[in-house]
Amino acid sequence: MTFTEQMAAAPDSDAGRVIWKALDVAIHDLEVRHGLPPTIGVGGSGYGYRGFSTVTMDEWRARCRFVPDLRKLVDDGYAMAAPWSELLAAETAAQLADHEAHAATADEPTQGSLFSEAD
Repeated sequence: MTFTEQMAAAPDSDAGRVIWKALDVAIHDLEVRHGLPPTIGVGGSGYGYRGFSTVTMDEWRARCRFVPDLRKLVDDGYAMAAPWSELLAAETAAQLADHEAHAATADEPTQGSLFSEAD
């Protein structure tokens, strides 16, 4: 099952994040296995964690010349964008609905006085 198929079948955005991480690990491991410094993952930027979406198309093209199987993973990563966007949209809608429900039931804030009579 491709990463795109997994993303399309993911029940929610948390599962989608796990799938993105698995793609990042697969690309990282493939590059390291071919003797290249990793483009993504831990140490990908030299300072911390670098994700798939932060790598430019030119960087991917250059890498694909050296790592034959990388092209399939990169294409799969770009194909995951549509189902990932749907998962994020659903998550955002749910968060907004929760916020609106909370706002509708919350007590109106009251303005307190800066100085009380007791002071």
